[in-house]
Amino acid sequence: MAAATVDLTTLALVKSHSGITVATDDTLIQELITSVSTLFEGYCRRTLAQVASVNTIYRTVSGQKVIVLDEWPNATPIITEDSTALVNNTDYEILDDRRLVRISGDSDIEWTAGGKIDVTVHEGYATTPPDLNLACREQTLFAFQQTHPGGRRLGVTDRQSPTGSQETFTEYGLLPTVVATLDRYRRRF
Repeated sequence: MAAATVDLTTLALVKSHSGITVATDDTLIQELITSVSTLFEGYCRRTLAQVASVNTIYRTVSGQKVIVLDEWPNATPIITEDSTALVNNTDYEILDDRRLVRISGDSDIEWTAGGKIDVTVHEGYATTPPDLNLACREQTLFAFQQTHPGGRRLGVTDRQSPTGSQETFTEYGLLPTVVATLDRYRRRF
């Protein structure tokens, strides 16, 4: 996985989200944004930032009504069935759980028996989805608090606080709310 080519949030949004008004730590915060963006792509096992490439998935199906995509497409994919271009919401639908269903009118129909299905998707998002942007801001601020003087060290997976409460983080040091967001974008394999 290559490093993120585009950060998933901006310095201005992180500062606005946190109420930081001074420029003292801008360099550190910007470095953390880039690190968190790269971490997110590694965790999700996919490109999240827009890049100039496409990925074509070839499938040969045999009378199936449903094809399960390996990941949620970043944009409406280009789908062909035996070299015939299909139209989203006319010839096929993409359901919330990454299932690709061939349709005709109001009915599900089978994909062409033995047919070759090409699914072409763009890598990355042209605009970072709002939930990813928010997760990047929150994780960046968490990392900033960890590296700022008086903060804790990054990489701690278990910690007893002075008040006796226990803190546990994921193997990546990601906040639980961030993991919940990223899991929606994570490639299954």
